[in-house]
Amino acid sequence: MAGCFLLLVLAFLSWPLAVMGAVYVAGASVFLAAAYAEPSLTRRQEAAAWVVPWLAAVALWAWVAAGIEGGAPWLLNAWFGLVVATPCYLAWQLLALDGMT
Repeated sequence: MAGCFLLLVLAFLSWPLAVMGAVYVAGASVFLAAAYAEPSLTRRQEAAAWVVPWLAAVALWAWVAAGIEGGAPWLLNAWFGLVVATPCYLAWQLLALDGMT
């Protein structure tokens, strides 16, 4: 449910980004649900459950930046992905954790 908040904002700004975000949120939600369905997780598994969807978000936003800028260096696109994806992912997870209490 928490992922829908940011998607709602994107729906008003850019529908292609909203569709792409919906696919990401659905896939990441299934991944997180499967990861946390395990009865007990090691520290490595718990870290992977947080890092893998975050890295996917960074890669997705870097890809979006590459499409927007076209000829920008890959490092600039990666930086854009990191700067945009990190607060979005943290907000999504914090909203989800807040909903669990």
